[in-house]
Amino acid sequence: MFILKIIGSGVILTSSTAIGFKMAQKLQDDVDQTEELIHALIVWQTKIKHTHTLVYDLFNMIRFKDASLNNFFNKVKERLNERSGLTLKEITDDEIKKSDIEHKTKNILSDLLKNLGHGDVEINIALINETIELLKEHKQKQLVISEKFGKIYSNLGVLSGVGLIIFLVF
Repeated sequence: MFILKIIGSGVILTSSTAIGFKMAQKLQDDVDQTEELIHALIVWQTKIKHTHTLVYDLFNMIRFKDASLNNFFNKVKERLNERSGLTLKEITDDEIKKSDIEHKTKNILSDLLKNLGHGDVEINIALINETIELLKEHKQKQLVISEKFGKIYSNLGVLSGVGLIIFLVF
């Protein structure tokens, strides 16, 4: 019976700790996702400025490590290649609702993609630049939240496991 209690305690402690660390990692992943998007937009800005690349072609030249961003941009690219008659705004609005991109980042990206391609080179560069600045501000807020709540989630996972073990064993 004692061995079962030890095994059960180990399982509870391991799983609660893993949940806490997973939640803390999710916060850091959101920061990394925003950082990756900022870098991609800088590439877009450079391509538009120096080579006058069309918005349609921008989607073909970008790859992400983050699965959510990669899936979103690949889906948009596929739907643009279908030439179904839908506008970029309609396609991105539909795909952004389905994506797993962090909520605030999703809103900022959606605002950019609604207006991208509707003006000349300078307007598109200005839109991307404004979006980059918004994403940088958002990233700073995410860093503060990640540092503060990441520690809380990690500690809470361990402490809840210990508390549950004490409650169940004694």
